[in-house]
Amino acid sequence: MDNRAIYTSLKTGKRIYLRPIRPQDGLRLRESIANLSDQSRYYRFFSGMKNVPDSVLDRLLAVDGINHLAWGALDLAEHDLPAIGVVRVIRDPPTGVAELAIATLDAFHNTGLARIL
Repeated sequence: MDNRAIYTSLKTGKRIYLRPIRPQDGLRLRESIANLSDQSRYYRFFSGMKNVPDSVLDRLLAVDGINHLAWGALDLAEHDLPAIGVVRVIRDPPTGVAELAIATLDAFHNTGLARIL
């Protein structure tokens, strides 16, 4: 397991914690996806689904550190450290082509979060 972590601040001064996504982050990811606006959810998943199917959540958590990398940004001001953003890259091994995806909660748009991720 990758134990790297980064503590930093957004341009608003809000302190955040960045770390690799872990298998036990399922509930945290499910809640943050549900908290995206319909438009942000559509831009990220090409779907308006508010409740993430388990099969999709399982794929989002299937990070191997080689072909599927994902880091989350957690809000240090909240006691349960909710996920406020995620960046991931998934590479197709045969072709080497990778896809990058970034999602941030709408309340964190224009705060520098996506750039940090």
